[in-house]
Amino acid sequence: MATLTSANEEALLQAAVAQHTPKSKTPTKRSVDWQTLTYDVLKATLTLQEPKPLSTGGFMAFFRFNLNKYCEIVGLPKESIDLAPFNYALTIKSPFARIPFGVSEFPDEKSGQPKYTLMLTLYNPQCQDELDAFGQWFQQVYRPVVLDLFLDQIDQWDIKNLSGTLEQKRAFVEMMLNNPVSKSKKEGYKDNISLKLKTYKDKDQPILTAWNDKTKGKVEWNLVPQGYMASAFINFEGLTMVQKSLYPRLFTRELIYTNGPPRLNADGQGEQEFPID
Repeated sequence: MATLTSANEEALLQAAVAQHTPKSKTPTKRSVDWQTLTYDVLKATLTLQEPKPLSTGGFMAFFRFNLNKYCEIVGLPKESIDLAPFNYALTIKSPFARIPFGVSEFPDEKSGQPKYTLMLTLYNPQCQDELDAFGQWFQQVYRPVVLDLFLDQIDQWDIKNLSGTLEQKRAFVEMMLNNPVSKSKKEGYKDNISLKLKTYKDKDQPILTAWNDKTKGKVEWNLVPQGYMASAFINFEGLTMVQKSLYPRLFTRELIYTNGPPRLNADGQGEQEFPID
């Protein structure tokens, strides 16, 4: 034990106070900030697992996200982000965007089992610049990384129709790689992102937690209202190839919505569309 003297009194006092002062925990986020995910960061932290064959003749390949490597690159404490229970899947939180239709249900063509999707329209006057940048990130950063990760490894996999030079392979894969961001069919309207909802293995209900950001209350998945603004936690699971189409596997398991009910038209009837000003 150090001897207390007039010379070290202040230093020993500060050390004793620091030792007995409770340390505040680092705030934990449950998603990765998409604005930090540059091409180089994504390329360094995402890996594409070897594809698994499907009964349809296509295949499914999963992404694995290295959270520790990400924290090291961007200079964040490892304990500041917790992606559990989906630790190996990249998860981002979208800006608040419009839900035009709520949760949509449709039958699977082969099994007849119900499937569920949720569409986000990249429109919100309160954060339109951020939403525009978010859509550009999907197209100009995420999609090229997926394409390059796929091309880096296709020579190791036995995939039909993927022969020829690297340039020929790239042109073919780029042609069949679907863009997560789809153009609206109506001229002058903002782009959309379609997300899938996982279903329970023994049930037909989707895994979706929805929260009303104003009341702070949980909402049943089938009562998510159309027309509201919502922020989705998007999981980037991997890729599915069916015939000559390559689909990014994007899911949402949690949704926060806010900003009040749908707007009414001049007659007070129905929902008003939101064209670009």
